[in-house]
Amino acid sequence: MGEVLDDPIEAHGAFRFEIAGAPPLYVRVRARLALTGWAQGVERDRRGAESLSTAVREVVAALESTPARRAVREARARNHLRRLASTSNLDHWNDAPDRFRRDVDALLLDAAVAFPSD
Repeated sequence: MGEVLDDPIEAHGAFRFEIAGAPPLYVRVRARLALTGWAQGVERDRRGAESLSTAVREVVAALESTPARRAVREARARNHLRRLASTSNLDHWNDAPDRFRRDVDALLLDAAVAFPSD
């Protein structure tokens, strides 16, 4: 049986991920944003909330041991997220006035399904 993660976004912990091995990158990013908070218009606000791009960068940095591996994995993840969001600029997508946290969560869950090996 794989590792089981409680979804930190659900206060009651009822929504769970069944994962064979380590949690996928996008699940980790979603969990990070659940802990730090999600920010718009800045990479990180004074409360510590992070933009989607910052959360991706921080999670990748924790997973990869060399700068070259970090750069490749972050670029691949950002490209996949841009593709799923139908945007050429992930930061502009994140910062759109009509963007909500649920949109970011949905994008990350879609990415976890579409690109499980990222």
